[in-house]
Amino acid sequence: MKQFNSNVCSEVKDKLANRIAETILKHQLKISNKFYLQTSGWNKSQQLVFLLLTSLAIGGMSIVIMIDCLHASTSFNSAIPAQITSVKGLHREDKSLPITDKEFKAVQEYKLKHPELNTDRPELYDSLQLIEEMYQSQKK
Repeated sequence: MKQFNSNVCSEVKDKLANRIAETILKHQLKISNKFYLQTSGWNKSQQLVFLLLTSLAIGGMSIVIMIDCLHASTSFNSAIPAQITSVKGLHREDKSLPITDKEFKAVQEYKLKHPELNTDRPELYDSLQLIEEMYQSQKK
């Protein structure tokens, strides 16, 4: 079965690669025909200068795009948040409870509806337990 799947996958990849290559060639042909029609009346030196300027312009735009991408990837590194080591601001100075009775009841109802959470999703179950413990500690 794996051999069949890998053959189907490689066929799909080949078809996709061929379609991309055909599309690129079609666009290149359109561009070359357009340039040929524009420069057919020019002599060889004028065509050479035009080709050189066109190549420099496209190459310059490519370099600008690459530099912009590299610059953007380094500027995003500063936006990556640091790991949270401790929870801050659970207890407010005005002694109000950040976890309301309604939220606590919703947590309890969810746990009753999904008794298999402890085995299926232990991380979620632990989070719900933590919420309940925080609520109980706030009530004291």
